[in-house]
Amino acid sequence: MKFYRQLYISKSIKKNAFQIKYMVFMHPLKSPYYIICLAKNTDQLDIFHSRYIVQRYYKKNPPYIVGIAKNKEDAFLLVQEIVEDIYQKTNSANVKEYFIHNSKIK
Repeated sequence: MKFYRQLYISKSIKKNAFQIKYMVFMHPLKSPYYIICLAKNTDQLDIFHSRYIVQRYYKKNPPYIVGIAKNKEDAFLLVQEIVEDIYQKTNSANVKEYFIHNSKIK
């Protein structure tokens, strides 16, 4: 599992960002958070519960996490914030390309 260097964290959990990142990384089954990661297919981003990381697929294909949210509603708001932020920086809504270009991932 890889994390974006300037990880997006929802406002409701921002003050505990380091502990939350550690919790998602070390104890995903106990972690009650939603993660936002780059989609492996043609979509831009995926949102799913952090407990899904323990599945065999994600062990073989670790997700590139760009955001963590407290719940599903916060995750949708965080995706909106991510898209708006990237649009302001690039005048494009191609979120996936932005993260790939700025993170040296393929």
